[in-house]
Amino acid sequence: MFHKLPIEDKKTVCVVSGGNIDVNILSRVITRGLMMTGRNVNLTIELVDKPGQLQQVSEIIASCGANVVSVYYDHGDTNMAINSCFLKLALETRDSEQIVAIKQELGKAGFRIVTERV
Repeated sequence: MFHKLPIEDKKTVCVVSGGNIDVNILSRVITRGLMMTGRNVNLTIELVDKPGQLQQVSEIIASCGANVVSVYYDHGDTNMAINSCFLKLALETRDSEQIVAIKQELGKAGFRIVTERV
């Protein structure tokens, strides 16, 4: 577009509109933006399937100041030990540094993060 319009030395604005964007696509764009900026993160943590594990993980996340928005407890995955389970969490976070702090605190407590999506 350079030099196609006579706008040299003039104040110029380019209007970008999404009026024809599907609301589902817009939702995906927002979700990806939140994840890329560290405002949301999905974590999968391997747990020993015993009472108190979810509470301990929740306390660590709360002490770091993050918010749990979704919890999925999976004890039927064939890729884990018979006495284990996967805890899949979606978190709202402040930034990437907070995500790092959460991972560090979970690791100190003996929890292993299996997969994550940032």
